[in-house]
Amino acid sequence: MKYAQDIFRMVAALALFLAAACTKDPSFAGQADESNCVLVPVTLNLAIAPDEPGTPTTKADYEPEGESHDPASEIKTIQVLQFVEDAAGVQRWTGIPIYFDHWPLLAGENVTLVATSRPGTVCVIANSWGPIPLTSGVSLDDFLTGENCDLVDGLDNLTGGGIWYSPNPTAATPDRYLRMSGVKTLNSVSLDTVIGSDSDRLTLKRNCAKVVVKVKDSASDVTVEAVQLCGINRKYYYVTNRESFSDPYSVSNPHRIDDVERAYPDGGVAGTGADAGYTVYTYYVPANLRGVDNTVTTQSEKSAHAPRGATCFRVYGKYGSSPEKDVTYTYFLGANLTTDFNLEPNKKYTYTIDITRKGSASHDGRIEDLDDVTFRIDANSYMLVPPTRSGQVRTYKIPVRRAAVFWNDPSRPNTPESWKHLGVYGAGNDAKTYVLTEDCEWTVQAIWNTVVDKNGTTVPSATLLTVSSGKGFDPAEPGSQPYISVQVGEGMSGNLLVALRKKAVEGTGDDPKYFASDDILWSWHLWVTDYNPYVQWAPIAGTYFYNVPGGDIHRYGGDIWTVGGSTDEYVDGFIMDRNLGATAAGGSSSILEDASKGLYYQFGRKDPFRSGNFSTIKANATGQEPEGAALKYNIKYSVWHPNVFFDYNGNWTAYESPDDPDNNVLGSISAIWNDHKAAEHQESYNEAGKSFYDPCPPGWRLPLRGTWANFSTAYWTASYPTRNTKYNAAGLFYDPAGDGSAIYYPNAGIIRPAVWGSFDVAFFRVGTNGFAWSASPSGVNAGELDFNSASVSPSNSTIRTVACPVRCVRVAFVKPY
Repeated sequence: MKYAQDIFRMVAALALFLAAACTKDPSFAGQADESNCVLVPVTLNLAIAPDEPGTPTTKADYEPEGESHDPASEIKTIQVLQFVEDAAGVQRWTGIPIYFDHWPLLAGENVTLVATSRPGTVCVIANSWGPIPLTSGVSLDDFLTGENCDLVDGLDNLTGGGIWYSPNPTAATPDRYLRMSGVKTLNSVSLDTVIGSDSDRLTLKRNCAKVVVKVKDSASDVTVEAVQLCGINRKYYYVTNRESFSDPYSVSNPHRIDDVERAYPDGGVAGTGADAGYTVYTYYVPANLRGVDNTVTTQSEKSAHAPRGATCFRVYGKYGSSPEKDVTYTYFLGANLTTDFNLEPNKKYTYTIDITRKGSASHDGRIEDLDDVTFRIDANSYMLVPPTRSGQVRTYKIPVRRAAVFWNDPSRPNTPESWKHLGVYGAGNDAKTYVLTEDCEWTVQAIWNTVVDKNGTTVPSATLLTVSSGKGFDPAEPGSQPYISVQVGEGMSGNLLVALRKKAVEGTGDDPKYFASDDILWSWHLWVTDYNPYVQWAPIAGTYFYNVPGGDIHRYGGDIWTVGGSTDEYVDGFIMDRNLGATAAGGSSSILEDASKGLYYQFGRKDPFRSGNFSTIKANATGQEPEGAALKYNIKYSVWHPNVFFDYNGNWTAYESPDDPDNNVLGSISAIWNDHKAAEHQESYNEAGKSFYDPCPPGWRLPLRGTWANFSTAYWTASYPTRNTKYNAAGLFYDPAGDGSAIYYPNAGIIRPAVWGSFDVAFFRVGTNGFAWSASPSGVNAGELDFNSASVSPSNSTIRTVACPVRCVRVAFVKPY
């Protein structure tokens, strides 16, 4: 019935006491009737929620709105939970199970509660699949936060624990009824207690939301082929109809599922009237409260700002020909398609989507174009975000010109302009073996690979590297093929280190293309992750967390982050929510340590180390010796050997004098992350002010000392004190807002050199200590964050041979492709 629902009433015999023995529960010590629980019949008046804005009238999915039906069919079972205040003032479950598998009650049946003079709360739940399992003596708060839901496996799950109550789930057309709930506060319970008066009944509201999406394909250049509702909350709550209802999200246990793909238009219902031409899809989904972001002003921004765990609707299409390519449109749901991410219980949400043209992924955050992605900024690592749809793949093109920037000599006589353009460091000393021209061919191979598919199976390197050879280094040169191509599929994650070698061409003459060796000339770290921090945000005073796809980006407290501070380096900056190379952000003691530790770097090196897969060499016995000098080319050696750990009790590099250009200077001990030419290489597709050896992706760089200045142990044992930190077995939790929304640094430990303490080169203090490099030199050492259970040092320093995790920061928004 589309209008106000009929009400139900059960009136117990007012003159009857139903006294029964009740197991004494020590949680009720101090009650007047503690020696013997007395059960009394009560009057229970229920009402179905009337029409509300955004709320559909129908409460059962097989009863279309606007058609009359039997109101009694809407409530099929009743569960009553009574919580009573104990002597300590904590409301606890009485332990009396009250469940009826039918409604209305039969003649002579009663709802009986424990008689008490203490205040309490009654929760009424309709259409649960059976008695709700509760822990004996559980408090109301603990029930609402820990036992107030079951987990659904799919929207059509009809068995125990599913979203629907069904008395006959095996029937061809089963009767299915939506779970509803209501809550009433009582001052006491006695023979004459009435729960819900005639004028103020206990109102039951649905515990799920109704989502209606109308889809139309009006585009001439796109063919819509399927739709899918994604990010559905698995937590289907028993009780939602109370003011303090909340729906917390856990990073370590997100409890989200995707509905099956539904073909367009076959999976929906043809619209009529004003909806003619649309296909209508209807869903009933558990409540999902992900908040409001008032900084979003357009629909195209909403996807990029979506918090983790938000529900979205995806439209999958094809465009182009020979071959066709995939395109995905993602709409995050809520009260609107801009600022709101809440699907509230007992609400109806209707969305109208008309695909009128393909659109541009570079200008509209809702669009995921599966065309090839070409990085336009050079870096030593790249983030490769897999596509969202099952079976899809995306190809990334990674420029290789950084090798030429490092090896070519810009002062080479008769050097073509393109060679000058790519030559900055001159590491090759003009040796033909290392001169890289547009005629030079190259190959790329994997050094190591930890990338797995969505089932956890290692993806072969050959599957990832779809183009592993080419010619030339400058994209501006006609005929050059200066890109590695890497293909990633839906659900992949992990890390890959690839290295480039120059390939010799047969022939004679003085052309550098005829000269090559087996030396690695450059290498790149490829980070396959669903975390995409390339979202433009304007910093908001007092706000430290900013949503991005797959996670967050953060700001901290302290001068370096503050306008008018002593440095204000990051007044427009943000820092990642995880270590470089991590496959999860972490944030609780239950997260797998390996997922959040990330990779490890010696100070000034571009290439990462991972657990159990590297070799070592003494730093003072490597490299080539300049004529008449005892110093070594260790930076050059590190490029040739990206998977070799330098073992030395101090600085692994041995620098030539920066005042002597004949000594082929490649770095400086006093420079940011070893690079004394950080301000000179920007014309060669590199970022100004960022070390050439910086391991962070395009647009991101290693942080400076002062980044963690606000980390403190002032309130070490408190629970997330304002602007301070908390340590536990998992790592460090920093809570700049003082509201419990903590930023996590794992106890990832370090890789220590053997000569540091006459030990083997090994991982050290994993699980007890955490570290993060800064890019800032500190004499012969370098600055870092260092913490353990007893202390936190936001600006510590240690020897450069130690390998620590890193966390990348950006000073301004940069689009990498």
